[in-house]
Amino acid sequence: MLKKIHLDLGRNSYNIYIDTGIIKKAGRYIKNLCSNDSVAVITNRKIYSVCGSGLTRSLAASGLKYKVFTVPDAETSKSLKEVERLNTAITRSFTARHPVVVALGGGVVGDLAGFVASICKRGLPLIQIPTTLLAQLDSSIGGKVGIDTSSGKNLMGAFYQPKAVLIDPDVIRSLPPRQIRCGLAEAIKCAVITDNGLFAYIGRYHKKLLNASPASLGYVVKKCAAIKASIVERDEFDKLGIRAKLNFGHTIGHAIESAASYKRYLHGEAISIGMLSAADIAVEMGLFKGGERDRLEKLIRDVGLPVKIKGIRLDSILCSVSYDKKFSDGRSRFILPVSIGRVRLVDNVAAALIKKVVAYRMA
Repeated sequence: MLKKIHLDLGRNSYNIYIDTGIIKKAGRYIKNLCSNDSVAVITNRKIYSVCGSGLTRSLAASGLKYKVFTVPDAETSKSLKEVERLNTAITRSFTARHPVVVALGGGVVGDLAGFVASICKRGLPLIQIPTTLLAQLDSSIGGKVGIDTSSGKNLMGAFYQPKAVLIDPDVIRSLPPRQIRCGLAEAIKCAVITDNGLFAYIGRYHKKLLNASPASLGYVVKKCAAIKASIVERDEFDKLGIRAKLNFGHTIGHAIESAASYKRYLHGEAISIGMLSAADIAVEMGLFKGGERDRLEKLIRDVGLPVKIKGIRLDSILCSVSYDKKFSDGRSRFILPVSIGRVRLVDNVAAALIKKVVAYRMA
């Protein structure tokens, strides 16, 4: 059954559509939402082999001309080199047209395609079709797009809202277990920052979620998408401190990814350790009860996500933390839990304390 979540962002408003098989109907949505008659699909070969034919048949049936552009299935695709390659390819392929950019893939594809759409021909319409659990409940929603630099993750980017997000819960069944676990990391994040009830639900039904139960995953996707939409509506451009709570676990999590050159840990795995590190800081500062931190660690373990850092040097992580874009005027900024379901923004966390908790999380 179709579920629609509306993001009220004034002239940037759009809907999130959640429906089984929606990829095979995407052409109709794109035709209704955009006046453009051509589509540039950005995806990777693995995703395209699973659901690309359903999308392209739908585009053709709706009278839309299309061309498919593939990128490597790796975080390293989020690079200036790849942006330039895609910009050139799209410009040459659609010389007299301004195509709709369709991002068919997970977080890497969504971030990269969104950034390309924001700058190619001074801005092209964007449709997000997320195909990983993590992208469906988090990264495809809210308009943050960007690429990585040598200094860290997502340090070059823009706010660029899509015309719509089309979520097909069916594609989750094709994901390997590791990808489902990573998506659940972001669901746990949503629960910790806003919803104790969701936290309890994930704990109660984590085995069903790990087994890709359509009912359980559908509930979590809808719940997290609605949470993300509600937060973005109140702080679209991340200026008021409201949207900042979505960064819970990401300061140290991004540093772990960067220090490992995006090879050892997937995003959700790094964020799991980042959430626990933030919880450790909060316990040390007297903001969060140790028992609540233990509840969080148990749930992360139950889902099969890491709680310790392996194979990365402590100094490399701390160096990456200092480059994090969430730092302001040289001050460390962390989203710290005060209870399950509530967090706060804390400035000027002592460098010694950051080092202590990261060292504690080293295996």
